[in-house]
Amino acid sequence: MLKYGRGIMQEEMTKNEDLIRVLQEEKVKGARGNPVNTQRQRVNNWSIVMWHFSALVAVFFWLMRLLGVVDITA
Repeated sequence: MLKYGRGIMQEEMTKNEDLIRVLQEEKVKGARGNPVNTQRQRVNNWSIVMWHFSALVAVFFWLMRLLGVVDITA
């Protein structure tokens, strides 16, 4: 990637992924208390199913209202 600044053209070097990984590992190892990178928590399967089901019900009622089957003003 080329970067222009004060009339001088400079080439910006890409970041080295290995160096970034090493820096992140040192940051986590040296952290006090809770480390910066925390382990992901497992989510209950039923909560995901219920979230999708409620979204499906909401879309169903929206479609019924759009088609005029359900009247909310009555």
